[in-house]
Amino acid sequence: MNKIIKNGIIGIATGLIANVIFYCLQTSNFLEKFNVNLENSQTYIYISLPIIFALIFIVGGRIQKHKRDRWSILVGGTRGRPLIETTRGTLQMFGVKWRVSIGFSGPGEYHAYVEGSYCPKCDCELNSKTEDKFFGWSQKHLWKCPKCGFTINRPKDYLFEEKDAVEKVAISEYEKQNKFQ
Repeated sequence: MNKIIKNGIIGIATGLIANVIFYCLQTSNFLEKFNVNLENSQTYIYISLPIIFALIFIVGGRIQKHKRDRWSILVGGTRGRPLIETTRGTLQMFGVKWRVSIGFSGPGEYHAYVEGSYCPKCDCELNSKTEDKFFGWSQKHLWKCPKCGFTINRPKDYLFEEKDAVEKVAISEYEKQNKFQ
């Protein structure tokens, strides 16, 4: 609900900013050089809508990016390894292994960096595979080991969000262990 309110406020604010910009342009002689008449409301709409949408995406994207990656180093748009690593280990979840590094990337803010998924038998990184079932009506998502052939179904509840779930569990376990230190 807070996200909806925040995005609504951002949309209204960018719309107001765009209208102020167009009002300033209309009162100046800048647009008269290009024979653009903003007295016609249709012209105003055609010019202002793309600018309003561009401002919404630019401002909204910057706010989301700043909030999500505030003190982290970006690697392809996602959080990278912590700058100061405090814990490194292996976590078994969803029937496979995950390599987890927990540490700090800024003042007072720690996060987990998850690598995986790895085969529980031979520690080789697993490939993600999709098989069609019932003549293509549904799909079965699998992890398959290229080395030993180990195959396991990916979890339906966390499909394509496994790393996020592992990260949350790793942070929770880290907080439990370091609660009174």
